[in-house]
Amino acid sequence: MRPIQKILVPFDGSEQSNEAIAYAADIARRYEASIMIMYVDHPLTYALPPGYDLPSRELLERIQASIEREVARHLDVTARALRVQTLVQRGDPVTEILRCATNDGYQLIVMGTHRRTALARAVLGSVTETIVRHAPCPVLAVRSEEA
Repeated sequence: MRPIQKILVPFDGSEQSNEAIAYAADIARRYEASIMIMYVDHPLTYALPPGYDLPSRELLERIQASIEREVARHLDVTARALRVQTLVQRGDPVTEILRCATNDGYQLIVMGTHRRTALARAVLGSVTETIVRHAPCPVLAVRSEEA
């Protein structure tokens, strides 16, 4: 088993994402690992009316600052002493998460999973399920107790 030094946590602002951060913080404390909280902005370009522009870099920076504040709210005082960074990417969540995990050598992905019906999963797909199938490292899928 490879030592866990780098943990990737995809974040979408949901309760499940918050639970995943808590799990990642606990694991990071035990292994003295760093955590990367990753948000992927997924523009739906096919649904935009003509002349509508995609979010600017400035908007993405504001999103990142907002995510950093949100993450700080959910990390306890002990976890804040950990090495935690945030990253905002634009694109397809599955593609960007897998690219980041592969290119940056993460040893673990910790992510929330939503409880969807089989029909919703078939129609909407499951980011977590796809990541579990294709990730270059182990994936811990976390369901919140409230979900």
